[in-house]
Amino acid sequence: MKAGSLEARFVETKPNALPDRVDKIARARAQSADLTFKYLEGEVSRLHGLVTGQLVEQLKILNKQVYDLKRLLYHPGLAVAPSAFNGQFSKHRIFSALCGQFLFDAFVETGTYEGNTTRFLAHAGMPVYSVESNSDFYQKASALLKDSPSVQLFLGDSPRILEHLLSEVIPRNNLVFFYLDAHWYVPLPLGEEMRKIAALHPRAVVMIDDIKVEGDEGYGYDSYGQTEEISLAYLDTVLTESNWRVFFPSMASAMDHNACDILMPRGTAVAACEEGIVATLKGMDDLRTGSSNH
Repeated sequence: MKAGSLEARFVETKPNALPDRVDKIARARAQSADLTFKYLEGEVSRLHGLVTGQLVEQLKILNKQVYDLKRLLYHPGLAVAPSAFNGQFSKHRIFSALCGQFLFDAFVETGTYEGNTTRFLAHAGMPVYSVESNSDFYQKASALLKDSPSVQLFLGDSPRILEHLLSEVIPRNNLVFFYLDAHWYVPLPLGEEMRKIAALHPRAVVMIDDIKVEGDEGYGYDSYGQTEEISLAYLDTVLTESNWRVFFPSMASAMDHNACDILMPRGTAVAACEEGIVATLKGMDDLRTGSSNH
């Protein structure tokens, strides 16, 4: 074997040099593959975001067109605040009809969110009390409502603050409209809210948001697993305890729509337990009886 030949160079190579070189190449290949994967993953993510964003914008445009068309066809004379009650036709129609039947002394809202419905309620000039459990939403609502002197915002647990309001702040003989919309989190406070109202201020008209509307599956509602949903079945014990009577929108979901949402219209119910108020609700065209038991 001649010095300098290929065989000689191979023999002169350190025994572990070839495996080390192979291992180095393998590591470089793995690193390259990892970088390539991360790059492709980023590109896919950006493409997905772009396409999703475009689809959402198109859906918003389509939703606005459908909303305007339904308003023109079914609700030409209805005054709607697009940012309040999600701009939903049934909620505005029912609220307007309630204000035509009842001279409310105050409004109480649970679930302030960013304060748009709160601000709408304040336009009536009556005291508005609103409760929010999320500190970020509370801060946003506070900024929006800083020039609304009739509004008092509260941060905390809605049943506890309702007890304070109804025991110490709002006179018992006042007629109060309650808008219960504090149900983004579990456990749901709705049942306890209604217990507090029935016990401390039965002279009340209660609007429940995001509830399952019996007899009309076109209305959406909030559901948290198989055991907690906003429905008459879920509230059955609470409704029976205080003899609540529940009414749903007479408006079919096909005629209803949201201005602020690309979701299906959300279910609404109106409830009362005082006989005189119940009798008035029964005679309202915008409402229908929810159940023979309630």
